[in-house]
Amino acid sequence: MTRDEAARILAELLSDRARLWRSSHFDDALEHREYTMLDVWKLIRERNIEDAPAFEQVHGNHVVRLLGWATDGRKTRLVLGLRRVGPSIAITIIDIRGVR
Repeated sequence: MTRDEAARILAELLSDRARLWRSSHFDDALEHREYTMLDVWKLIRERNIEDAPAFEQVHGNHVVRLLGWATDGRKTRLVLGLRRVGPSIAITIIDIRGVR
C-alpha cells in the first residue's frame, strides 16, 4: 500500500464509505490518555502520514502512523491498521511529548 492509497482509505473513513473498528482496549486508552474521538477524526482528517504504510502479516492490515495535534494542542500519534476490504482498525493513540 502506498501513501496515496492510505490517504484514500482515510478519506473513505471520513465520508463513511469505510468503517473504523475500535476495540475496548483502544477505547480505554482514549479515556486513560484523555483523548476523544474528536481527536481521532481530527488526525485522520489532517492525513499527516509519518512513514510509508507497513504490511502486518499477523493481522492482515497496513499499519499507518498519523502525526498531528489533538484538539487540546498535544502533539499526538494515531496508529491505524488500514484495510482495502473490511473495517480498518484503531490500534492506539499516544501523546508523544517527550517520546523520542
